[in-house]
Amino acid sequence: MDMNPFLRKLLAVTIFLANYVIVCANINISVVVNLLGATTIPLMINVFPGYLYYRYSRDNRNADEKWTSKKGLSALAFTLLGVGMILKSNL
Repeated sequence: MDMNPFLRKLLAVTIFLANYVIVCANINISVVVNLLGATTIPLMINVFPGYLYYRYSRDNRNADEKWTSKKGLSALAFTLLGVGMILKSNL
């Protein structure tokens, strides 16, 4: 999770501006979903945040801790739930 702070801020601003344009331009959300596909929404909502928090908690645990915290493991479960939702919707 080592990322240049400038690049991290640039990506955050880019995502924020893309969301702002979608909201302010009155773009129908179904058009966005049709363009991106049905798997993108669960991926962005469930899989990425859960996995990133799991990696963050795993990388920042103390040296004497053998396992990640309960929050980290619940984030991993949230990620697996998102993967299950994607697989279920595609079958």
